Order: sequence, then structure tokens, then C-alpha cells
Amino acid sequence: MATTSAIPPKKIHASNRHIDEEQRYALALEASEFGVWDWDLSSDIIYYSPVWMKSIGISNSDIETSPKFWFDRVHPEDLDKLQLEIKAYLKGKNDHFKCEYRIRHQKGYDRVMLSQGIAIRDKNGKAIRFVGTQVDITEEKREDDRLIHDAMHDILTDLPNRALFMDRLRQAILSRVNFAVLYMDIDHFKDVNDTLGHEAGDELLGIIARRIEGACRAGDTIARLGGDEFCVLVTYITKGHEVESLAVRILQDVAKPIIIDEKEITPNLSIGIALGSSSSHTQPQEVLKDADIALYEAKGKGRGRYKFFHDELMTERNSLNSLEMDLRKAIQKEEISIYYQPIVSLKTGQIVGLESLLRWQHPKRGLLPADEFMTLAEDRKLIVPLGEWAVPASYKQLKDLQNLFPNTLPPYLAINLSNPQILDPNFLNKINELVKTGDINPASIQFEIGERVIIADLINAEKTIMALHKLGCKIALDDFGTGYTSLSYLHRFPFDAVKLDQSLLQKMNSNQKIFAVIKGLIFFAKSLDINVIAEGVESKQELDTLLQLGCDSAQGYYFSKPLPFEEIKEMVSQKNCMSFFKKNPSD
Repeated sequence: MATTSAIPPKKIHASNRHIDEEQRYALALEASEFGVWDWDLSSDIIYYSPVWMKSIGISNSDIETSPKFWFDRVHPEDLDKLQLEIKAYLKGKNDHFKCEYRIRHQKGYDRVMLSQGIAIRDKNGKAIRFVGTQVDITEEKREDDRLIHDAMHDILTDLPNRALFMDRLRQAILSRVNFAVLYMDIDHFKDVNDTLGHEAGDELLGIIARRIEGACRAGDTIARLGGDEFCVLVTYITKGHEVESLAVRILQDVAKPIIIDEKEITPNLSIGIALGSSSSHTQPQEVLKDADIALYEAKGKGRGRYKFFHDELMTERNSLNSLEMDLRKAIQKEEISIYYQPIVSLKTGQIVGLESLLRWQHPKRGLLPADEFMTLAEDRKLIVPLGEWAVPASYKQLKDLQNLFPNTLPPYLAINLSNPQILDPNFLNKINELVKTGDINPASIQFEIGERVIIADLINAEKTIMALHKLGCKIALDDFGTGYTSLSYLHRFPFDAVKLDQSLLQKMNSNQKIFAVIKGLIFFAKSLDINVIAEGVESKQELDTLLQLGCDSAQGYYFSKPLPFEEIKEMVSQKNCMSFFKKNPSD
């Protein structure tokens, strides 16, 4: 190119037959979709093309020719970067010039530009002219930022996802500061999806996400790891109680009632907390594992609470994992035994029912009662296969007792139902099959459902109770008197019996208020023609009080501990013709 002038070219006329090189250059600039700048370094004058001016909202009438016109519009945070890139290229330190920066539009908002250029140098290599383009890449950057954001954030709640959370946790470990991770999930969240639908579940997740955010500090990282699991990373902890206060605040804020689809939901969280530092942890996975173990402990203690991780929990978790493996093997090999505890009529003193209770002869730990492995079985989803084996096995043994009762009704079989069995779609089908094949007389089965099972999933519990009642099975409300809505359940469901919880009986003779409560519960149940069974009777004094209050039946160590089938068979045979009492208590 013959000239180095940065003066704007003259207007081109179509009638001209000869177009010199300067005019060709001007035509190319006007036709280009890129904003072009042409900087004469010797005079420090820059020509800005119409497209360049238009990209920042300036008309040709406002044209200027100084570098200051350009640089004054660059975002202050990006100006040094742009000028350093230009300087390094012109001095030959870089092979090419390319730089992204934000520039102020005439309307006041920032646009993102990409500039690239090439220098024309003299025979000594000195740059004498600098020509380049400026392209508006704002929309492309927004799309890139959106893609990056989406890759690192949860779509539903817009919280950081697992990948971003783990990266920030890794940074916390490397920064050598004290930190804490609160690992939490929503108690019984599956029930919301099952009863109200997934849209309601998604709405609940969004509300809880905002409530967790509101309880945390501005610098905390709140993430959704997936499903109903959330995590909070708290850094720069100076006092231990800060984390505990945060956990309490989150639990309280989340537990406020929510109306979804005209139904009131009171959500609860369980929270596991792991305290950490660079000396206690080297990998993010280690911290999350500790917090998860603490979360499991919080759930095991009744949910709706928080627990801190400590070394003993790791030992306990390893023990539970080992116990789970043993239990799976025991179920496969049918090494679980069924024991029976008599239910005694307080009018005749005779056995009217047998509660089926599982026992496990562990190879190292000896005979384990149900309360030492049933919670584990429920948490690790083993309760359903256990029930599929135990229900028909129990009834088969009960049928063997019918020969002992040629002229009278044999004892009914009491079987406990858990929440996973209520949710299992095959449970009712299997009971139906047993009834249809004649293997089960439904009137000789009493299914016992605890209040916590009903509370956990009211809709599915109601569906199951009504279906079993329609089959002709007896239904009992277990743990009666320990919940807040027991009385309303008696009106809502067709219960044949209620079982007074053992915790009430233990205080019955020492606490007048508890005595009055039991008296009222018995009166109310009997007014609805519902039998009352007392659990955990251990003394003559308790028995006498129950007789005084008009309780119908009772079970407990005062009568008999749970026994294996052969022993209970012998006991039923003996007690068939005689009472547990020396004389009829009604005399």
C-alpha cells in the first residue's frame, strides 16, 4: 500500500472509471461487516470505520481520530490488559495481537469486543502503522457464559452443582482455613413425589433451596448435589458454635409450612456436619464422606435434626456395613427365625393372639432381637424381602396350631408393617395371592401399623389399610398414644384394635397425668368398639391397673418373652384349657 495516511477516504462515485488504491481501501471498509481501525503511529491518529463507530452507538458526525477516544471507552478493569497487549505486540514480544475487552456503549451499557490487528513495519522493523478489526462478541460471550453457568449449576434451583461445590471445597482445603460442610437431605421427600407428583416435588425443592440460602451467610456456598440432597460449605470459621447456629437456623427456616396444590406440607431436613481443615482432610471426597456418615446418624436418631461427625461414627458405620452384608447373606440363606409373643385376654387369661417377631442368630454376635437389625434392614431396603419371606412363613406355622383348637378359634397372628412395605406395590398383590390360594384366612391376621408409618405416608398408608380391611384382615394401630393425631386416626381408619405403647405403661403408676391419659384413651377407643391391647406389661402392678381401667388384652414379659415356634406351640397347647391367671380376673 503506497500511503500510510489515516485520513478518511473521499466518497466513491460510480461514474469514475478509475479507482485508485486509496478509494479501493475505503470501499472495502464500507462493505466490511467488521469494525476497522487504522492507526498511523507516527502521527498518533486513528481512523475508525463506520461499523466500528456504530458498534458503540456513535454516528459518523461524532467521529474522532485519537487513541484516547478508544481507550477512554474501555472498561477500567480491562484497559491495562488491552494496552499491555498492544505494547507487547508493537515491540515484537508477541507474534500476534488479539484481545477481548468490555467497551462502553453510547447508551451506557458495556459490550464485549474482540480486537485483532497487524502492524506495518519499516525496514528496521519498527511499527509505523497498526491496522485491525473490532468485532462485537457480546452475545457469543453471553451464550458461552450461560453454557459455563449451566455446566456448573443445578437447572432446577440455579444453585451450584456437585462439580462446582467439590471444586470450592477443594479450594477451601488448599487455602488452609477452617471450614465446615453441612450435608442435608429432605426427610420423606419421596412421599411428596409419590402423593402430589413430581411437579410438586420440584416446587418444594425450589422453595427449600431459597430457604437454605436465606439462612446462610453471603460468602457460603450452597449447592444441590442431586435429588433432595443439599450441601453448604462454610469457610473462615472462628467459633465452633457458628456452625451449630447455622444448622439450627436452617432447620427452623425450612420447617415452616408450605402450601403446594392447596395442600399444606411441613418439610424437615436431616443434617450431617463435618468440620475440616487442611490438616484434617486432603481430598473433598473425605469431607463429604464424613458429613454423609453424620447425616446417616441424624436420620437414625429420628430425622429433623443435625449431627456432627466424630471418629466413633466411622467405626459404627463400618460395623453397620459389615452387619448389612451379613444380613443379606442371612436373608438369602433363610437364617432368620420367627419368634412369637403371646397376646393374653385380660378377661379370660387365655392366649388370643401371637405377635410375630423376627430373630437373627448371628454367627459372631449371637441371637439378635428385631430392634438390633430391623432399622438397618429398613434403611438398606432389605425390609421388603424380609417381609416377603416372613408373612407366609409365619402363617404356615400358625396353621399348624389350628389342630390344637378343634372346637375354638385359634389365636390370630399379629404382623408389623413398615413404611417400605406400605410403599411396595407388590405387597398387596402377594397378600391377595395368599388369600386366593387359601393359604391365609384373612380373619386370622392382624396387621399392625405404627403411627410414624402413617404420618410418613398418609395417602399410601390409607390405601393399604383400606385394601387389607376389604380383604377381611384385622388392622391395629401400633404405638397408640405416642403421636399427636392418634384420635383422629381412630375416626378415619377401620381399626379393630389399638396397642398402648410401652412408654406410657412404664409411667402409668407413678404419674397421675399419664394415668389420666391412658384412662381417656381406653375409654375413647372402647366407645368406638375398638379393642385395646397393652404392650410391654412387666409387673403385677401394671396388670392390676390395666384391669381396673378395662383394658382388653396385654402382652409383655409378665406373661412371656418371645419364644421360638416349638416352645410357643407347647405353651399354646397348655394354655388352651387354662388361664394365665390363677382365677378369672373378672370374678
